[in-house]
Amino acid sequence: MKTNITFLLLLLFVAVVSCQKSDNSPQGSGQPPDKSAIAPPVVHQSFQVISVSDAQNNLTAWFNTKPESVVVNAFLINSDELDAMISLRQNVAGAVKFRIYMGTNQFSVWPVNRAGGDISDLIYGVSSVGSGPCPLVCDYSSPIFNNPKYLEAAKAE
Repeated sequence: MKTNITFLLLLLFVAVVSCQKSDNSPQGSGQPPDKSAIAPPVVHQSFQVISVSDAQNNLTAWFNTKPESVVVNAFLINSDELDAMISLRQNVAGAVKFRIYMGTNQFSVWPVNRAGGDISDLIYGVSSVGSGPCPLVCDYSSPIFNNPKYLEAAKAE
């Protein structure tokens, strides 16, 4: 009886494996992937896909409305900082925003509540390598700076 069950499980396994769809992707073939197989961008309630033109308009609005004393136009976030934010969102009650405080070798990533207050229950120190504020770490070759007025305004900061 035990042999019959083992044999049936083996047959079931072989049937499942043989029925699986084969992957005919061109990986390793030197051919580009089929673009129709690439998943469309994820649509989310709190963010959306925008065009370069929309991003440029957002930047222009920022330049036109920010106080003179503010010099940060963007912030480059490394994957460790992103992981810290995700962990804080999952592990700190009320964490809906994040604030990154500057440091020389390490930034402090704080959870922030809906009202904008820092939550000090759990704070992460994260390496600042590969991240920081723009204009210090701007990518002036980015399409957002294609218009000379954006580039001049950003570099003037």
